[in-house]
Amino acid sequence: VSPALQKSPGVFDDSLLRGLDCLLSEMGKREMKAVLFLSNNWEWTGGFLQYVNWFGGVSDSMVQRKLDWEEVRDVTARFYNCEPCKEAYLKQVEHIITRTNSVTGKKYTDDPVIMAWQLANEPRPMRASANEKYVEWIRKSAAFIKKLDQHHLVSIGHEGYMGTDGDLDLFERI
Repeated sequence: VSPALQKSPGVFDDSLLRGLDCLLSEMGKREMKAVLFLSNNWEWTGGFLQYVNWFGGVSDSMVQRKLDWEEVRDVTARFYNCEPCKEAYLKQVEHIITRTNSVTGKKYTDDPVIMAWQLANEPRPMRASANEKYVEWIRKSAAFIKKLDQHHLVSIGHEGYMGTDGDLDLFERI
């Protein structure tokens, strides 16, 4: 998806967040609530695949073509074992959550329009071998967000039982 909010690790295009600032302002005027997701499991938006690519877990040529389902699963599962990937994700999380709205002047952490932060859109471990690191990522990411913002809810953002590939134990743990 272009243009990207984060063009390379830690390099953000804040002009793109002005649209979000305007949206939140307009939602506030209409007494609406927002749930903001902070990344994406799916390769079509960059998301976890882009982090894995930035830190050498997948080649540029692979990123530039349409991956089949097994490749998507393999590559996305690598995110949870990639410490630099998860650190870069948390830097993006911090960049967004600590933002001050350019339209309203409110810090996002104090904005009542924001109902919840979502760790990502439909995150999944993608492979059973990533399950424990997935659980750890959820725990650490949610704790990091709550440290930055005690006023808003935090949700995982996945599709429930289906998002754990039918693993009821994993679903209950997360």
